[in-house]
Amino acid sequence: MKLNQLRPGTLYKLASQTGPEHEPQFTMAVEVDGVTYEATGPSKRSAKLHVAQK
Repeated sequence: MKLNQLRPGTLYKLASQTGPEHEPQFTMAVEVDGVTYEATGPSKRSAKLHVAQK
C-alpha cells in the first residue's frame, strides 16, 4: 500500500462491524493530517485496502 510507504507507522482502526455473523461488514478508519477517512468491506483486510486508496 502506498500509504504505508508515504507514512510508515500509520495506524488503522476498526471503526465498526455490522451485519450478521455469516456476512459481516467491517468499517476501517485511518487519520492522515488530521482528516479521518473510512471505508467498508466484507473483511478487515478489504476495508483496510479501500481506506488506504482514499
